[in-house]
Amino acid sequence: SDYYERNARNILTTWGDRDQSLNDYANRTWAGLVAAYYKPRWELFCDAVLEAVESGAPFDEAAFTERCRDFEWAWVNSTDKSGLNAGRSAAKPVAGMLYAKYKSQIE
Repeated sequence: SDYYERNARNILTTWGDRDQSLNDYANRTWAGLVAAYYKPRWELFCDAVLEAVESGAPFDEAAFTERCRDFEWAWVNSTDKSGLNAGRSAAKPVAGMLYAKYKSQIE
């Protein structure tokens, strides 16, 4: 099961090995990926930019890319399912609300 989970995580995010060039090729914003994968990646970026601004140094893109790749590869190879609970998704209540609102037009 770990093998299949790793493949699924890889296909949904990095599409290759640690140093691949197809970053976000299959970007998906579901099943907790925003909270568990994309949000922490954005936090890495924002932290690196703020650090550069506060120190007066130029943004070190190479160092950021390395930290980002480390995070991505660790996430792909993880079996930690916290944050990936699709049941907590906001999509279900929104879909239900939209269905109720437009039900008469659909039928």
